Amino acid sequence: MLKLQPKLDGVPQVAESGATSTEDSQLDAIIVQIGQFGRFQITNYLLLCLPIICNAFYSISYIFTASNVAHRCNITQCDSSDSSYSAPFLNFTTPQSRGAWDQCQHYALSSEIETASAACNESNFNQSELIICEAGFKLVEDERTIASEFGIFCGDQWKLSMVGTVNNIGQFVGIPLGGYLADRLRQIVHALGWRIAQCCFVWFTHTFIALGLSLNSSELKGSKFENFSMMGFMQLPGSLLATVIMHRIGRRWALTSCMTSCTLFLLAVPALQEAYPVTSSVLYFMAKMTSTGSFVILYFFTSEIFPTNCRNSLLSFCSMVGRFGSMLAPQTPLLIPYYTYAPHFLFALFGFVCACLTLYFPETTNKALPTTLEEARSLDRSMPKPLATKSAV
Repeated sequence: MLKLQPKLDGVPQVAESGATSTEDSQLDAIIVQIGQFGRFQITNYLLLCLPIICNAFYSISYIFTASNVAHRCNITQCDSSDSSYSAPFLNFTTPQSRGAWDQCQHYALSSEIETASAACNESNFNQSELIICEAGFKLVEDERTIASEFGIFCGDQWKLSMVGTVNNIGQFVGIPLGGYLADRLRQIVHALGWRIAQCCFVWFTHTFIALGLSLNSSELKGSKFENFSMMGFMQLPGSLLATVIMHRIGRRWALTSCMTSCTLFLLAVPALQEAYPVTSSVLYFMAKMTSTGSFVILYFFTSEIFPTNCRNSLLSFCSMVGRFGSMLAPQTPLLIPYYTYAPHFLFALFGFVCACLTLYFPETTNKALPTTLEEARSLDRSMPKPLATKSAV
């Protein structure tokens, strides 16, 4: 139970009636008493944004530092120190894969040709035999990343994806500490076990899709820096969309609608990529917008479906489990060599299951925040707001 000592001036007190505690509704009364979002809150919000922006620099910088760089095999007989990524001799020395030069294989020399004396002639290469790169690589541009500095290409690309996974393991370890130090779990597993399991899966899906979309934006046509910047920009309308619809149609339906929209956008991207690449990219950005909106709603929703005495712990626990999604997301680019749109379909599958599962959550809009486990379990029943008089602060 929430105990407020001493009594707050101006906050209406509810008289005791039988076994009903006077403290059950005081938290909602305080929220009403504080008033609406004003200048003080805006100032503090902007100040809090400064350290969060700095935190984002190292949280997502590996998307660029550990990104793969387009490359091809270095052809000893043809390449020189000043040759470029694209050259005429590639037509008879290197095969094409998905519209680009193969990154890890090239045609072998004919068996009767000696390597040392072979010239850069089409007749010297056997286009029916492929061998892996043995003489290094040529990069499409002079970009310095972990891959280019340490020669991590082809069979070693899994090492690049591990950078993002290890980064998120640190978040997995760190996030729950604050929540568990804030309050204790008590009997929550017994009382709210199914709801906690649902919430953990929903958090896993949101972190998996949110980070996965950002990571795979480098595969879109155009500059990967411009694409990533657009992904960040789309989070602004996504957040605004969330704040509007969750008050109009409720938390549960807003969360389901955003995640369903994200799923549909992701399914439409592969269907339109070949014929309408620009439209396909726009739909990809829309998927990022709706997934961001869904994530914003999820923070509100998670805070409202659990009781006061363990709200911080359960929010931290669900967020901790969600880190498994962000650990898995950096591995999704490894699916692209097998099927270009495999990550899209994987995100869509998890998004669809998440949207359906969200419908089993209780609706919390216009209901008092639960302060006990019993109130949290009975959220499906009406819990009217306490009467309170607003006063200026």
